[in-house]
Amino acid sequence: MICVNFYQSIRSLFLVFALILTGCSFSVKETFELGGSPVLLGNTGLWDKKAIQLLVAKPNVLKVLDSKNILIRWKNGSLAYLSGIQWSDSLSNSVQARLIHIFEDTHLLGGVSRIGDGLAVDYQLMTDIRAFGIDYEKSGKQAYVEISVKVLDDRSGLVRNMRVFSARKMVNGSRNDAYVKAMNEAFSLVLAKIVNWTFDNLGD
Repeated sequence: MICVNFYQSIRSLFLVFALILTGCSFSVKETFELGGSPVLLGNTGLWDKKAIQLLVAKPNVLKVLDSKNILIRWKNGSLAYLSGIQWSDSLSNSVQARLIHIFEDTHLLGGVSRIGDGLAVDYQLMTDIRAFGIDYEKSGKQAYVEISVKVLDDRSGLVRNMRVFSARKMVNGSRNDAYVKAMNEAFSLVLAKIVNWTFDNLGD
């Protein structure tokens, strides 16, 4: 009896291993980076380099949004996730990292950091991701991004200014890369607005 159970266990292990090798590919999600290459709307040549340390805080976001999944909002208002596709990191981490990279690439600040970097901070950029996903509308599928932004004077603790930015882009196609392309295009428009607006609200 013991031998029979032993051989049955070995056979089960081989079956599981074979399934892993031959059949698990169906559950693997296609992974994309949240990117976007924003075109700065203002004339950066008019901006003087500011000896300012900017902290980009991790965005506030509802739990339903803050994952690797891409959210769908159906016409009736119900929510779901796109199947077979995901971002490379959680939404809040990805948005924060992208903002930091863009501000660094302008070379117009004394420093850009996140909480825990240990730098002296002059201002904080605080964001709230209100919407980030695919909306099914009468006119078709649209990527929609909406982010509220605050510039906080870290020394006084006062909010210097606040604004809400949003953008929509049509999804042209049904493949995963069509959804990602539309999402990144909408995100790029919002990023450009955020960067321009932030520089206008730093310093005196």
